[in-house]
Amino acid sequence: MRFFQKEWKPQCWSKKFRFIFIRRECPGQQKGPIQLDLFVPQESGYEFKVVVTNKTGIALKIVRFHEGRGQQENIFSELKDQVNMDYLPSRRWAGNKIYLLCAILAHNLGGSCRWMQVNRNEPRTQSGVRSGYSKTGRHAPQIPTTRWSIDAD
Repeated sequence: MRFFQKEWKPQCWSKKFRFIFIRRECPGQQKGPIQLDLFVPQESGYEFKVVVTNKTGIALKIVRFHEGRGQQENIFSELKDQVNMDYLPSRRWAGNKIYLLCAILAHNLGGSCRWMQVNRNEPRTQSGVRSGYSKTGRHAPQIPTTRWSIDAD
């Protein structure tokens, strides 16, 4: 990651702010036919971002702070889209709180089940421990083969 910073005031603003201009190298996607028998070409491109801030301090720390804040906003966006967080089923605080907690628990449980199903057939190392797990003997939980469904009635 490379960056530079500049104090700047656009004409329509009343005061100067700190602009941090960031350029990050990222792998590019190969377009067109790939000749797998000869080689796989590697392309890289750049991603550009500008952070406008009134914070003082080291630019790298400020960029990381803003990226973390963006991740938090992504979590709220996911909750609104997938958990229906913007819906209030009750006129009472406790009812809405219980609804939201149940929806988030169901969302996280579904995500955990999907994660376990995807990683179920992950190859094991010679010691018998799945790669990515510690050598303390901790294995992924067994997934039941029974499928549960809810009838419409």
